Amino acid sequence: MRRLIALVFLFALLATGCGTSSQQDITAAKEYVRSLYSRSDITFTFDKVEGPEYAAVARIPWGTSGRRVDKSAACAVRVWFTWHEEGRTTHDHSIVWVTSDHKAIGWGGDPNGQDWRKYVQSLAKQS
Repeated sequence: MRRLIALVFLFALLATGCGTSSQQDITAAKEYVRSLYSRSDITFTFDKVEGPEYAAVARIPWGTSGRRVDKSAACAVRVWFTWHEEGRTTHDHSIVWVTSDHKAIGWGGDPNGQDWRKYVQSLAKQS
């Protein structure tokens, strides 16, 4: 009986640790996207978050600068959001790149649509 309790405790401990890390990556991605739309005249909401998809990506792909960036990422989080400005409503989504220390460092488009996880894994294989 003690072994069973110890195994249950160990499993709960490991599951909590992974969940905390995942939540930190999701939080970093959401904060990053929100910072891009932080003007006072924009109303912003999150619709959905998918991820993180863990993969060692040596060079994150295109982002706001329009060129490849020499930064590495440990995972990607896909964030769906809606923003309102001057009577217009825009629904959008981005892949946000997050480092191993849970800091969002860039974003990119989503060239593969629903296969975004395969896209992230393919970038890791190229590294």
